[in-house]
Amino acid sequence: MPHVNEYPLATLNKIINFHNLNLLVYKFKDIEYVPAKAITDAIGIDWRNVKRNFEAEDNKVLYGVLRVITPKIDNLGGLKTPDTPLLGGDMVATDTEIAENSQFLDILCMRLDRVQMYLARVNTSRIRANGNEDAADYLLSLQTEWAQALHSYETHGIAIKSSLFNNTKQLKLLTDIYKGLNDKQQKYVVSQQIDACLGIARTEDKDLLTGL
Repeated sequence: MPHVNEYPLATLNKIINFHNLNLLVYKFKDIEYVPAKAITDAIGIDWRNVKRNFEAEDNKVLYGVLRVITPKIDNLGGLKTPDTPLLGGDMVATDTEIAENSQFLDILCMRLDRVQMYLARVNTSRIRANGNEDAADYLLSLQTEWAQALHSYETHGIAIKSSLFNNTKQLKLLTDIYKGLNDKQQKYVVSQQIDACLGIARTEDKDLLTGL
């Protein structure tokens, strides 16, 4: 059983909704982390089977894995996940309670900005084999969307989330991004997204398309 001072102390930073899953977000050295077990529980994968994978050397780097100590939270005001959480699981934020001091928890975390990468590498066939067809279908649709976004980023230098087009805040974000760009190809890609957001069909500029 670890001691309180064996791992770095992380503080609760905020609570976010991630694909209908409520996640506790901890901060250590200005980096945000979430409990890894919360993610695996949400997609219906047995924590005992994947915990060792998280701690493998390459995965520790890729997912930014860090074991932290954090003060125990006894009451979150009845916080529950919605009826349809990320892939059918409830929020599970803790890993191990510190025996020497019940006010602290020992949690294996991953960086918040690496969660999508972890989910992108999950074998949906394993989830489907466990009988969770809806979860597998939903995650597969996300993986397909992220694959397209990665291709757009590697090809054009930028990727825009299409489901945000109807949001006026997103339109402002797109215009701000456009104003800050100098590269013609990148400006063309963003201008196309702005046009789609506004419902405009514009004649293609062949010069801007050169090299695409």
